[in-house]
Amino acid sequence: TDERIQQLIRRDAPAVPYAESLADRNCPVCGAGIHWDALNDPMKDAPKFCSNCGQQFDWRTEKRYSE
Repeated sequence: TDERIQQLIRRDAPAVPYAESLADRNCPVCGAGIHWDALNDPMKDAPKFCSNCGQQFDWRTEKRYSE
């Protein structure tokens, strides 16, 4: 149960999405694609959580896979 608690704590802490390209973003935890048009939709419309694992996103910065 300690492991489950740690998973919940990590998921509740906002994580920075990964940018594969200018338009493609992925969840930093499960790797699922984030369904949002990063080039055309305003930031206020960006998803707050991963639809696959529930990870909360922090859109203030982004990471590239090369980092």
